[in-house]
Amino acid sequence: HGVERNAYNSQASHDMRDSRTNYIANEEYANRRERRQCILEIEASKAVSTEQSKKQRTSSVKHNDRKVTQQMIGGQLLEDSKQYTTEQLAQRLPEDIRQKFSIKSIVKRGTDVGKKALGEKKVEHAESVARMKRESTTFSQTPFEDLIEDAQKLETANDLAWKSKDAIKHAKQLNTVLTKSYWNRIKVDCFFEELEKVFPCFYTPTVSRMTKTALLQRPTSACSAKNNLNLFIKLVKDIAEGKAPNTLSTKRRAQQLKRAKATKLDLWAEFANVEASEYLSVVEEKAF
Repeated sequence: HGVERNAYNSQASHDMRDSRTNYIANEEYANRRERRQCILEIEASKAVSTEQSKKQRTSSVKHNDRKVTQQMIGGQLLEDSKQYTTEQLAQRLPEDIRQKFSIKSIVKRGTDVGKKALGEKKVEHAESVARMKRESTTFSQTPFEDLIEDAQKLETANDLAWKSKDAIKHAKQLNTVLTKSYWNRIKVDCFFEELEKVFPCFYTPTVSRMTKTALLQRPTSACSAKNNLNLFIKLVKDIAEGKAPNTLSTKRRAQQLKRAKATKLDLWAEFANVEASEYLSVVEEKAF
């Protein structure tokens, strides 16, 4: 039982493991003992020639750890194989057994009888399932016209949430203009013209008299959303996310947006007119 447990291999059959154990116990054991004895004799002769006492071993002798014993393995295998020659088998086995286990007979009936029987069972089961489906009304074929009609009636919960390509592009443009880096890339020559078109609610006579540097400077205590572009962009985002009241629109317009349940993108589009931008197309072309 211990040998069987230590030599277990899920890829080998029980008969294979049993045959290997029998071979090691009945045949290979004697060969290994002969090789170990050879090593003991070599060590003993060395001790005699050097006039030294033989050292006490702390472990057993290995039967295949050196060239001498490895060369002996080949000769032992050749000697053991002589009992399996055609002449020896003819003397030891009856004719009917030799015919049953000949290569021709094995090829004819197949090497794996169990697998062949399992394959036949699988085919039989598949045919029975197919026959049940043909006879059942559940698996009956539906006309193609009926399938098209049923498909047209289907509705998914995400239909209204899905965005078209134009809507996705518009959202990306809004997100672009609501960043400081976008306005930093615009040259001074066309900065105020772009600002007036994209952010009309921010562009005032006071803003038109300021410089680009002053509008994009880091906010201080004297800055507000009316004279600092960074604070204006932050206010737009806070209004869209519901973090700040809508102070950019009129009271009437703010109430209309609230009743309409305007989304984040709707509020962005309320304060940023990306359709009128001339520089945004240039930025998109450079991105590609």
